[in-house]
Amino acid sequence: KTREEEEEVDVEQNHQLQRLRDFMAGLPEREHPPFRFRHFRGHWFKEHLLLGILAARQHFVARPDDIVLASCQKCGTTWLKSLAFSVVSRDGDRHPRSPRHPLLATNIHECIPLVELIHMNPRVVDKLASSPPRLVSTHMPWPVLRDSVEGSSTCRLVYICREPKDALTSLWHFWKGIHDLPSGEFEAIFEMFCTGVIPFGPIWEHALGYWEEHRRRPNEVMFLRYEDLKREPAAVVRRLAAFLGNPFSQEEERDGVVEDVLSLCSLENMKGLEVNKGGMLLGTPVQKKLFFRKGEVGDWANLLTPEMVERIDGITKDKLRGSGLIL
Repeated sequence: KTREEEEEVDVEQNHQLQRLRDFMAGLPEREHPPFRFRHFRGHWFKEHLLLGILAARQHFVARPDDIVLASCQKCGTTWLKSLAFSVVSRDGDRHPRSPRHPLLATNIHECIPLVELIHMNPRVVDKLASSPPRLVSTHMPWPVLRDSVEGSSTCRLVYICREPKDALTSLWHFWKGIHDLPSGEFEAIFEMFCTGVIPFGPIWEHALGYWEEHRRRPNEVMFLRYEDLKREPAAVVRRLAAFLGNPFSQEEERDGVVEDVLSLCSLENMKGLEVNKGGMLLGTPVQKKLFFRKGEVGDWANLLTPEMVERIDGITKDKLRGSGLIL
């Protein structure tokens, strides 16, 4: 494109974004400084992220060979993206033992961008263009993502959920790192979590949307639990590789490639890489190191009071009753 053509595209996209801002201004609003949320299709969103989501709904259309990785925030996104990126292609520099593997030099969230973040960028088409299969990720709830993927019946979707108390604990530490929140703010964040007023929340409805779609289309929608991945990582990674169309061969099994993938994508390894120790994630105010904290199951015990535990467990029981889903 010529410079003039690019400028025309930018002007039109800016007009589109302004129309979306005007639409967003009419949505229900909730303010919890430093956060401002808007309500859309049964879920809450930070204002700046909702703009990207609305833009993505206009422009992102899944291809038949796309792989979409979905999760609510702080539910295992980083680990799932690392594993999927590592198993979908394992040749040459993408072999998990290669000293030139992309994950050794690039943060995983820059390897697999969030659809809702890049659609705020006028050059989004260039960023998404790649040889198949495309790997993309999203925090969008199913009712919001549905229109972008339903036209592609063979598009594969992988969702990961996490026990709500651990998700809250991880979210709290993440937000503390970004916004420098004092410890006294946790009770307010806890209340927001319980009432569903968190990014992409409520977390229970978020998981239920994908759970129901998984039950309807198990061959196209894979549903993972963070706790299962922690308990049986090799078994889950084998299932993931098969689901993504690149199962481990007998030769790879004998050669220990499954274990190599797990080692490459382990929290300890990723946390220790220079690329993840410093600097900000491209296009965000988030330090890369904040994506690699503990990754433990049950860390909520170091943060929540017995009364808080009882309240969240009660909400979980009520929300999931009759669904067949266990968090």
